[in-house]
Amino acid sequence: MYAKQDQLAGLQVLRAVAALMVVLNHALRETNAPDWLTTLGPAGVDIFMVISGFVMIYVTFPDGKPVETPGSFFFKRLSRIAPLYWLVCGFTLTMMAFGFYQHLNPDVFRSLFLLPTEHRISIVSWTLVYEMYFYSLFALALFTRSRLGVFISTTAAIATLLVIGRYFPDATTADYLTRPVALEFVFGMALALIYQHRPGVFRYARHLWIVGFALMAFSQFTLSPYYTQGWARIWGWGLPSILIVASMLPMLHARNRAERAAVALGDASYALYLTHPIVVVAFDWINRHTSAFSGLAWPAIGLALTIISVGVGVATYHIVELPLVRGVRRLGRAAQTQLKTA
Repeated sequence: MYAKQDQLAGLQVLRAVAALMVVLNHALRETNAPDWLTTLGPAGVDIFMVISGFVMIYVTFPDGKPVETPGSFFFKRLSRIAPLYWLVCGFTLTMMAFGFYQHLNPDVFRSLFLLPTEHRISIVSWTLVYEMYFYSLFALALFTRSRLGVFISTTAAIATLLVIGRYFPDATTADYLTRPVALEFVFGMALALIYQHRPGVFRYARHLWIVGFALMAFSQFTLSPYYTQGWARIWGWGLPSILIVASMLPMLHARNRAERAAVALGDASYALYLTHPIVVVAFDWINRHTSAFSGLAWPAIGLALTIISVGVGVATYHIVELPLVRGVRRLGRAAQTQLKTA
C-alpha cells in the first residue's frame, strides 16, 4: 500500500508491533489483568504517528522523481484511510441497532468526517482525526514544492496551532489542537530528512529499540502518561518512539520467514487497528450473556482475543481493504482522465 515499502521492511515490522501493542492492551482490559500490563499498550499509537510522519516525507519526495501535487497527495491519503473506516463505522452503527455498543452516543457527522469529537463511533478514531489533521497541513505545505519547505511549514503550523488553538471557539477542537501528541508527526518527518540525506548514520541505531522500549516501560512508573494527552505523553512515549523507529530503518528487506510474516502483518495493521474493537465488543457481549469464558484465566483470554483479532484484521485487509482502496483509486484516476479530456 505504500511506495517502496519493500525497502522499508523494518517499518512494516514495527507497524505490526505497534498494532499488537494496542490490540493486546484492549484485549487485556477486558480481563482482570494487572494494571501495569495494560499501561504501555497505547504507546503503539505514538509509534504509529512517528512512522506516519517519516513515511509522508519519504514517499512524497522520492529521489529523482516528481513531487506529488497537493491534490494527488491528499486524495491518496484519503482513499487509504476513509473507505475502510467508513465501512467499519457503518458496521458499528448496524451493531448498535441490534443492541451492541449500548454505551455509545456518537456524533455521527463529526465521526464520519473525522472531525474532533469525544463521541466517536470507533474508539480508535481519535488517532485518525490527527492523521487527517496532519495530512491537511502537509498537503497545504506541498505548495512549497520543497522537502525542507514542507517540513518547516508543517512544523510551524502544528506548533502555532498548539499555542493558539486554545482560542478556537469549539472546545473539543481546541482541545485536539493543543495536545502535544501532534508533534510526533514532526519527529517522524525529521527522521526522514536525516535518513534521505545521511542514511548511513542509522546503521548505528540498530539496537536503539531496546533503549526506546525500556524508556517507555520506565515512564509508566515516573510520568504516568497513560491516557494523558499532555507533555507527559511526549516525554514518556513520543521521544522513545523516535529511537524505536530509527532502529528499524536499517532493516530494508525481510530476511527470513518470521520477518516476512511480520511484514505481512504490518501491511494489515490498519485493518487490524480498526477491526479489533469489534472483536473485543463481541467477546464482551458473549461474556456477559454466557459462561463460555468463566473458567479461563486472563492470560488465555488476552491471547485468544489477540489471535482472533489478528485473524479478523488480516482477512479484512485482503478481502475488503485492498479491493476497496484499489477500486476507489481507479475511480479517482478515471475521473481525473475525464477532466483532462473534457
